[in-house]
Amino acid sequence: MDVILHIGAHRTASTSFQTYLRQHNGDLAAMGLGFWGPPRLRNGLMRGVIPDPMLGRGPIAFARAQGRIALQLERSKALGLTQLIVSDENMLGMMRHNISAALLYPSAGERVARFVAAFRGSVRLIHLSIRCQSNYWPSALSFCIPRGVLVPKQAKISALMQQSRDWRDVITDVAAAAPDAAIFVSTYEQFGARPQALLSYLTGEDAPRTSKPIWRNQRPQ
Repeated sequence: MDVILHIGAHRTASTSFQTYLRQHNGDLAAMGLGFWGPPRLRNGLMRGVIPDPMLGRGPIAFARAQGRIALQLERSKALGLTQLIVSDENMLGMMRHNISAALLYPSAGERVARFVAAFRGSVRLIHLSIRCQSNYWPSALSFCIPRGVLVPKQAKISALMQQSRDWRDVITDVAAAAPDAAIFVSTYEQFGARPQALLSYLTGEDAPRTSKPIWRNQRPQ
């Protein structure tokens, strides 16, 4: 089974894309396409992939994660699925960590390498969606502040605006972490409101039409 990792980034309509896939689950199955989203991935399936003192770390925890994933992949194959989209923007990193470090996904390479290894050679394509950084940081702050991140002072805002890491660095890290996978990059500005077009872009097939626009987790006014 070919696995497509949709790794975000945050604030690029990833949740809207996941909602679209969930709404068309039956149509996707008819295409031989499966979908695993955050509710499934964060409910123990990926425990141990990223070391965490509360959720498991070390080679034993990682091997158990590989076993759980392999079992679920076999079940998907038994349903007749030939492709699987695995979508979770947290695979790339956490927004709050970006803000605290004043860097754009500083651990992207290490994290993606671990997720690719967890699928034991099944990942054939990785998709990364990017967004103009002058819009990404305000959007990330507007999402994180109501969830406990402190309102940044001017020095922190300046550090975020002047940090040296950009999307090219993130893409380079992802490509180095997964040398055997194709890397697809799209922009929020191009595909954010067009999940159907994004799915066609990733699979090369006609995607189910959506009856109305899908827009989730909009930033506050």
